[in-house]
Amino acid sequence: MGRPEVAILLVSNTQLGGAERRFARVWSGLRRRGVSATLVINRSLRDGLVRAGGLGPDDEPIVVMGEPFGAVARRLFGEPGAGTGLSARLGFWLSKLDYVLGCGSVGWWLLRRRPRVIHLVLGGAYVAWPSQLLGSAPPAVLSIVCPDLRGMVGTGLGEWVY
Repeated sequence: MGRPEVAILLVSNTQLGGAERRFARVWSGLRRRGVSATLVINRSLRDGLVRAGGLGPDDEPIVVMGEPFGAVARRLFGEPGAGTGLSARLGFWLSKLDYVLGCGSVGWWLLRRRPRVIHLVLGGAYVAWPSQLLGSAPPAVLSIVCPDLRGMVGTGLGEWVY
C-alpha cells in the first residue's frame, strides 16, 4: 500500500455513537471515490463498528492501537460507560491509559506511512498531539463533533489539548 493522501485518526474507547459511525462512512465514501484514504482506529472501536454495521465486510481499517489497559478495565469494572460511581470512573480512567500507549503507535505509523494530511476525530486529537508537537506529523484538520467543546471533552487537560 502506498502513501495515503488522507489518514483519518478516529479513536474512541468508551462508546460507539453517531460520530464514530459518521466518520467511518466518510472514510468509506472517500475510498469509493478513489481517494487514497486510510482509517486509523483502535481495536475496540473497529470491533464495535463491525458489530453495528458501520464497517462493511470489505472495509479494512488500520488498527494501530491495541488496548491492554481497556481490557483490564473491562474485566475489573465492566463495559465503559456502564454504571456510575467510583468503579465506573476508575474503569474510564484506566482505559484512557491506552491513549498514552497509542501516542507511540500512532506516531510510529505516521513516521512510516507519511500521509499528506491527517483528519483528527475524537481521541485521534490526543494520540496525534505528541507527533504534532515534535513536528513529525503532517498538517491536520480537527473535527469537533459537539457544539460545546467542554461538553465533549470535559474541563481541564482535555479542553486545553483540543
